[in-house]
Amino acid sequence: MARLVKEKYEQASKLGDIIKIVGKASTIQDNFALYDFISAATSKPRAKHIIAINMSVEGQTSRILNSTFSPVSHPLLPNKAAPGQLSFRQIQQALHLMGLLPSRKFYLFGTPISQSMLPSLHNTAFDVLGLPHEYQLLETQDVGEKIKVVITAPDFGGASVTIPYKLDVIPLLDKLTPAAEAIGAVNTIIPQISSKQGGSSRVLIGDNIRQSPRRG
Repeated sequence: MARLVKEKYEQASKLGDIIKIVGKASTIQDNFALYDFISAATSKPRAKHIIAINMSVEGQTSRILNSTFSPVSHPLLPNKAAPGQLSFRQIQQALHLMGLLPSRKFYLFGTPISQSMLPSLHNTAFDVLGLPHEYQLLETQDVGEKIKVVITAPDFGGASVTIPYKLDVIPLLDKLTPAAEAIGAVNTIIPQISSKQGGSSRVLIGDNIRQSPRRG
């Protein structure tokens, strides 16, 4: 089976920009074998993106581990398009249970913000999508120790920034996007994690998301 997959992959890699491999799993080990092959193939220079899944209930693990354009179903659909197909929510929940999707905390910084609907909006979306995250309000009198603590925490996922802190948070950040630099203010903090040999590093980036599309 591994030889056949390799042959099909090599043929497909000559034809298109994205490769799709569909097999049928008899055991859970078939999914791990497929995952190992894809990991090795995509680690090579100029590797193409691969959609790799196994059909059947036994192949559901491959759908969870697939990282490119995963075909998904939805609870409201009368039938699944293929055996073993999962919803987006089910895949995210499974990734979290497997330790591949850690929970993150997101915040709104500013004052006054007690009436903000952002927590309800984001937390509802997280729940519907099966994402293990939480959005909170952090109202402080200044950009002080409380904000410094949360943005340096390992589980910090990002923050929205409103008045009066769109300028005051800038000294706490490592980098600004061109949009934030041009406008001179930040309304979003994005932690960017880069994997390096021997570990990973994190950079806090300040952006002005609302203005970016308008400037494009």
